[in-house]
Amino acid sequence: FTMRIVPVLFSLFAANRKSTKWFIDGNNLMGHKGTPRERVQVLEKVKLMSENGLDTTLLFDNAPGDAAETVVERDGMFSTVIMGKGKTADDYILEEISAIKESRPPHAFVQIVSADRDLRRKALGTRTVVRGVINPVVFWRRYRPRLTGLKKHDNENDEE
Repeated sequence: FTMRIVPVLFSLFAANRKSTKWFIDGNNLMGHKGTPRERVQVLEKVKLMSENGLDTTLLFDNAPGDAAETVVERDGMFSTVIMGKGKTADDYILEEISAIKESRPPHAFVQIVSADRDLRRKALGTRTVVRGVINPVVFWRRYRPRLTGLKKHDNENDEE
């Protein structure tokens, strides 16, 4: 009996995990102790999440040299969004949450990585969609290695 339940529970967990959309504020990841300081480095590391089947959107606020309009690039399950002038990553995330809440596909959830307290407060007000708001340093140290498969690979390398 137990042997039949375990695969069912595992498949439900896996399906639930893959139906979670991740919104990551890239600017919040940069500049902390132990995190990359450049956009390209953040992008390379976070993109690995999508290679493990996770729907991931990495957002950056507008910086000198960026286009005036918002630029969205999609590559499979990975999206990079560079905000246009006058719009923030937080604005974009809240708009996306609202759109998901309105369309409400079954088992669609959102995880947010941001240090912004106002975004946290607003996002957690939509608990039916938002699973949680994760601190960027906690995400980088605890979540990212597991979600990108690095934890598994590190253990394999340790055994050699």
